[in-house]
Amino acid sequence: MCGYLPCDKQDCTHSEAHRAACEARTVMRWPRAQRQEYYGRVTKARGEPACRRLTADVSAEYRKTTEEP
Repeated sequence: MCGYLPCDKQDCTHSEAHRAACEARTVMRWPRAQRQEYYGRVTKARGEPACRRLTADVSAEYRKTTEEP
């Protein structure tokens, strides 16, 4: 366990990458209208580049669920 600060471990749950992946998986499961509303709030609070990253992350997470093993 690395504690409250990110460490060098690939699976560190205190990292920004882990937070972003969790957010993307959560948003991915929402209905389209709810996602669109959230993207608007993200744009307003974090800026357009952050919203683009989030939508790309959501798309990447969705592709992971539809890929064949």
